[in-house]
Amino acid sequence: MSTEPGNQANNLKRVLVVDDSKSQRITLSALLKKSGYEVLTAEDGFQALEIVKQGPPPFIISDWIMPGMSGPELCQQIRQHFPDGNIYLILLTSKTDKADVSAGLHAGADDFLSKPLHKEELDARMVAGLRILKLQQNLLARNDQLDRTHKQLSNIHEKLEDDLKAAAKLQQVYIPPEFHEFQQWEIATIYKPCTYIGGDLVGYFPISDNEIGIYSIDVAGHGVSAALKTVTLAQSLNPYEKQANLAFEPMPNGTMRTREPHELMASLRSALILPTIEPATKTCSS
Repeated sequence: MSTEPGNQANNLKRVLVVDDSKSQRITLSALLKKSGYEVLTAEDGFQALEIVKQGPPPFIISDWIMPGMSGPELCQQIRQHFPDGNIYLILLTSKTDKADVSAGLHAGADDFLSKPLHKEELDARMVAGLRILKLQQNLLARNDQLDRTHKQLSNIHEKLEDDLKAAAKLQQVYIPPEFHEFQQWEIATIYKPCTYIGGDLVGYFPISDNEIGIYSIDVAGHGVSAALKTVTLAQSLNPYEKQANLAFEPMPNGTMRTREPHELMASLRSALILPTIEPATKTCSS
């Protein structure tokens, strides 16, 4: 066995020549080297398998008839042990019968070289093999890129899910109970976002013993951004503390005046730097 290692591990111009005939190995190696290929040689199929296990070469050219392990049997062994290997297998044979060609292809061979050898045919077969190997190499590289992209997207999706769940918990704080009674009022609300969160929100706050304010917020957009805007708006309409509710204006005498809907919209725009909001908040009195 002799080897001439390449300078690069992924060099596609590395060839393993397998033949029990020393003269045939020398002849084929010389022709390949003349065409710029780096050549490894093996005396039989068993020795070839050992070389392949150390690092599969892109090309393997094997004689068909050899003692111990034939060329087709070697192809079968290589395909079995390296099912995903980017290896181009060429069988060297004088057989031309269609049944033999079919048997070689079924064994895992990619191409055939006729005996006696002709350099022109050898060069043509190798060029065709190089073209296929490059296509396979590009396909594997793209598959790797797709796998990496898929993992990145999966990570982004997981982080987005976490953000949505966190935003949903925050938004839940400002969602009123489905049924609530205070004073003479009975209020029923229901809020069901199509996903974790939404840009819509309903709520209410007491104004006086016989008045309540009811609001419905509809923020353009979806997802976390829209939900956070509704939360900000809901915070400005605090149902528990009038001082923290923009619906009320503190007066010099210490009392709280209820703003009219259009005043409240102006206050929200001014405080939160929002675009134009159509007045929708109204008061109900008994």
